[in-house]
Amino acid sequence: MTLEPQRPEHQYRYDPNVTGTHEPSQQLYAGYMGKPQGTGLAITSLITGILSFLTSLFPFLSALLGITAVITGGIGLAKKRHKGLSMAGVILGALGLVINVAVSILVLMPGGILDSLNDSLNT
Repeated sequence: MTLEPQRPEHQYRYDPNVTGTHEPSQQLYAGYMGKPQGTGLAITSLITGILSFLTSLFPFLSALLGITAVITGGIGLAKKRHKGLSMAGVILGALGLVINVAVSILVLMPGGILDSLNDSLNT
């Protein structure tokens, strides 16, 4: 004779007359509002703008990052989503481009920094 654990009768009883009145799919997703709006262009603009500003002493890299920041920020502003991030990316990208152009002019123009360094090394 083996003893089996006794289970309460009410937990495991099946009643075919009782039907479910809830609809789990409606209750589960009642608060779901859909896919969140994308911030990809705005964040791309901000990150490339920051990198353009920080690398403004490196002409080609900063120019590429600055142009990318301005273009993606402009598209983000045109979509009218996340204006703050897009505007910050455009501003930082433009500042990076301006500093890049100024440094390039100072370094490459005749009588600029490179000529001064060359003259001081030759004497």
